[in-house]
Amino acid sequence: MPGPDVGQWLVANGHALDWPRYSKRKYEDAQRAAQKSQRGIWAGSFIEPWKYRDCVKAGGRIAACSDDANSRW
Repeated sequence: MPGPDVGQWLVANGHALDWPRYSKRKYEDAQRAAQKSQRGIWAGSFIEPWKYRDCVKAGGRIAACSDDANSRW
């Protein structure tokens, strides 16, 4: 018998992101609910880690890549 889905719990409580590249959007609804309720990371400002890494690889300065206000990434 499988145990609880820890990934689901983490995303639903705003402690992790649904990374569609790997999850195939399995936790999309949980993430949307967490975002709407501003739970966990959704209470503040951030940029998704994969977008941050893409920005830095493209030559962006760390400070310029670190805030979701720079949403071109």
